Amino acid sequence: MPEAYYSLSLKTYAIFRYHSEFCSQARCILKADSDVVVNVAGVEQLCKAQNATPHVTGTCHNYRTNVARSSDSKFYLPKFIFAVDKYPAYCWGAAYMYSGQNISDLILSATSKSPFLKSENFRRLPEDVTFTGLVRILANVSLEFNSGFAINRGGFHYWCLEKSSPVPLTAHFRIAKNPVKNWDRMKKELNGSTSFWSYDRWRKCRFQGTGYFHLAQDEYDMEEKP
Repeated sequence: MPEAYYSLSLKTYAIFRYHSEFCSQARCILKADSDVVVNVAGVEQLCKAQNATPHVTGTCHNYRTNVARSSDSKFYLPKFIFAVDKYPAYCWGAAYMYSGQNISDLILSATSKSPFLKSENFRRLPEDVTFTGLVRILANVSLEFNSGFAINRGGFHYWCLEKSSPVPLTAHFRIAKNPVKNWDRMKKELNGSTSFWSYDRWRKCRFQGTGYFHLAQDEYDMEEKP
């Protein structure tokens, strides 16, 4: 498989196949890009807090974004491949987590009902739109927003727990892509050199609440899909 942007959907599909066939006892599946730094202990804490209801958790929103129609865009999709002008609600793809009972089997079954296995064009859709949007809807899996997944926002954001320190889950450093330096930044955030009562943490948790909430199930018309 080539190491390329359009291989992401196949790689993500392979994650679910591997989980289903070899480690289905794992409660959660985290997908993270190579330029994302992960607080593994924090993600494990979130995973343990999840119940058996299938969810996708991340920087997820219940509004629909426009499909890129400009050929200059990395995400360009012509209408003959994807006729609908807006994507369904989905989670931004740098990092997100699946959880819940039989989650891999649900996603794999839904994938087989979509054009994914038969259409190269469908597999070239953005991977996050495919698996946290279109396929997720077919699987009847809901979205949960958690601000601890800091995607495309710069710096750190937090899962703001009521009785313990705010938890950064992932950080996405799109410009400074030095993994060692970025991990050092995460370690400083975790080891107390950034105070619990720092202005940044206080401000973000004060105004965002817990930074964690359930989103209503999307009603995207799958009959309009390509």
